[in-house]
Amino acid sequence: MNPVHPSDIEPAGQPLAYPLTPPDCDLTDFPHMQLDVARLRNSDMALSQTPDACWSAVLLWSASWHQIPAASLPDDDRILSNLAGYGRVVREWRKVKAGALHGWVKCSDGRLYHPIVAEQANKAWEDKLRGEGCMSHATHQDSPDIEGGDAALNGSLR
Repeated sequence: MNPVHPSDIEPAGQPLAYPLTPPDCDLTDFPHMQLDVARLRNSDMALSQTPDACWSAVLLWSASWHQIPAASLPDDDRILSNLAGYGRVVREWRKVKAGALHGWVKCSDGRLYHPIVAEQANKAWEDKLRGEGCMSHATHQDSPDIEGGDAALNGSLR
């Protein structure tokens, strides 16, 4: 068992979890993150949180995919407000914060991690380390974007 340092204790007296992804987990070159539609649709969050909180949650999951380590966010309301779509209006962010952060865990590195996003990030990171790169996580080329067709998927529309 790993030792727990006093600085790694939450206010409630519980030890903080170890980070859910490796510290060097960098998926910034992975433009896509898988979304388990049924899992999300049937989740406690979708059933119990407001639409605004749910939308902010999706934005935070997306933002965390390109943080280092992936699947994490800084525990800072100013940054979270911006990443959740509230810009500098931290007061409005705080109205949805609890719902938007549903499922997130504060870890011993001081960052917030989402276990389900971390699950996907760890899979993608393992693929990357094996040299499979981000192509295995890209959308299929035969699934056209509603507005831009295949060109949008290939990144040629800007």
